[in-house]
Amino acid sequence: MVNRRDRWWLAVLVFVLASAALVWTWLGPQRATLAVEVVGAPDAGTLDDMGDFFRGSVEGSDPVSPFDGVRWPAKGEPQVLIGDVWYELVAVEGWPIGQLLSFVETKYGAARVAKRFEEDLAEVFSAAGRVLPAEVVLRVRLASGGGEKDVRSVATTERRHHLWARRAGAADPAATLDDAVLLREFVAAIQTKHSYSIATGSSGRIASAVEAFLAAEPSPSPPRAARELMRLLGTTIDGHAGLEGVDWEPRPPRYLPALLCPMGDEPGTAIVGVSPDRGGFLDPVRPFVVAINGTPIEEIIGGAQAYIADGSAALTRERACRLLRSAWLACSGDASTLRVLLAPHVDAAPEDRRELTLNTVIRKPTYGEWPRRESAAIAPGVGYLRLAQMDGGPTVVDLVRRRMSDFASCDTLIIDVRGNGGGNREVPLLLASMVMPEAHAPVAYNAVRALRLQESREAIEERMATRFLRRVETLTGAERRAAEALLERAAPHAAKLHLPDDLFTGWYVGVVAPRAEGRWWQPGRRVFVLMDNVCFSATDVFLMAMKEIEGVTLVGRPSAGGSGMAISHRIGNASIRLSSMISFAPDGALLDGRGVEPDISVPPSPGDYVVGGEDRALQAVLDLASTRK
Repeated sequence: MVNRRDRWWLAVLVFVLASAALVWTWLGPQRATLAVEVVGAPDAGTLDDMGDFFRGSVEGSDPVSPFDGVRWPAKGEPQVLIGDVWYELVAVEGWPIGQLLSFVETKYGAARVAKRFEEDLAEVFSAAGRVLPAEVVLRVRLASGGGEKDVRSVATTERRHHLWARRAGAADPAATLDDAVLLREFVAAIQTKHSYSIATGSSGRIASAVEAFLAAEPSPSPPRAARELMRLLGTTIDGHAGLEGVDWEPRPPRYLPALLCPMGDEPGTAIVGVSPDRGGFLDPVRPFVVAINGTPIEEIIGGAQAYIADGSAALTRERACRLLRSAWLACSGDASTLRVLLAPHVDAAPEDRRELTLNTVIRKPTYGEWPRRESAAIAPGVGYLRLAQMDGGPTVVDLVRRRMSDFASCDTLIIDVRGNGGGNREVPLLLASMVMPEAHAPVAYNAVRALRLQESREAIEERMATRFLRRVETLTGAERRAAEALLERAAPHAAKLHLPDDLFTGWYVGVVAPRAEGRWWQPGRRVFVLMDNVCFSATDVFLMAMKEIEGVTLVGRPSAGGSGMAISHRIGNASIRLSSMISFAPDGALLDGRGVEPDISVPPSPGDYVVGGEDRALQAVLDLASTRK
């Protein structure tokens, strides 16, 4: 039986809990901003530690995996490297590997199975309603044969750093670049397998620079050697190039608990500081980052750009800002905290600025998909199709067809590819053919010459077919004429490059023509494509094609620019990713290094980067859609 005193304490407890709930509700819009003041305690970093602050998946460039390596045999299931032993994988946390891979293919498309499995396993588990714990159980059998067994206590979060800590400073064998021979093997790959280094004659310069580096530092640390190689790759225009499976950050890594978003592509344009969950700015009235640890933000960006491809202004500035999440780029000493100077505008007086001290974290914040919108009819007669990534495969194609069917009665179609870093060309080319006027001439949107990578003619044809590229001599009629016209425009630009026939294939061209099946176009209809500085690779290809189609208007910011058919080359326990072709735009000039320009430029506002903020580009299109010429 409850006595009077117990009832009194129970009443007090109920009152306290109710009050806390009211305060939490009232703080809803402010929680993200307030979190910046208290979040990021030293060594905090798990999703549980960070609460909503780091809700979401890990970016593809920041792999989280229980494996030291993955290889895909021609037949059978993937094999995984644990420590120094290769195993055939049977199950992950009780999930049979066959079922797991089937789920990945259904969810993300066949073209992205390997990437999702190798880099985004935590996200895959989450999408399936499962939890991938910090320590997992793998059911395996030796790749060389034998019975099944369980391998336990395999770290999933930043595995390479976990192993490094357990080995008391020993380098991870899956990410070592301290051998000069290995470093020279990377250079040899650049000299023989990198289309842009060969075409521009920069491979010799890179080799000489590496030799000079090794002469000055005969035994560089793995991160130091990796950074030097990244810096040299950054002297090319290849935005696809990079290292994989190599640690190039100081250990253990520390990260700024914020997202840095550039308002423009040119030096001096403002940088917005946003909380990682995009719930608000680092300071609600001072959205712009002016300096970090006393160093002007432009100076820090300039240092980061040394590791970014010498590509378009859009590419270099955006990627440099993303790279600045790594604390070592902003400070030379203790990286446990960073002092971020914020201002209401770039030229604000000192008294209007505020310095915020943030504790760095060990888990990298992610940009994720942005903007976060779903495909729908968003206004009378206006259909909005959101493509956050260029996935392929029957499932994705069917979904896009259904969406386009839903918009069959709409007079205006908005295709939003902002934040889309590329992928498969299948869906974008399908869309282009569906919105082309019935009598529209075929559009030659891309011309390329590819490196001959010691492969047969059939292998080259298959490789190019995955990009929907065909030899000019196989085309006929109007498609052939469109392709030949593009080659005439590209010839003067190609003549400035080193493209010998014994190293490069002949010309391949991408051509798109009107499609009768599923055609959305009707006389008087309009198409708007929303684009930004993150658009890259297959998304660039889509933009190039759409820009050539009558009735289509590109709106937003210039794209990053890149289409190199990148291939990863395994060297030791790491890989180097290099473009394997030279890509030309419809005007005949190189695509890499400049990107695609919008027809209507719409600069962003700070609110474009946060949940609940404005969306200038979309609003501009809706304003255009509401007026009829």
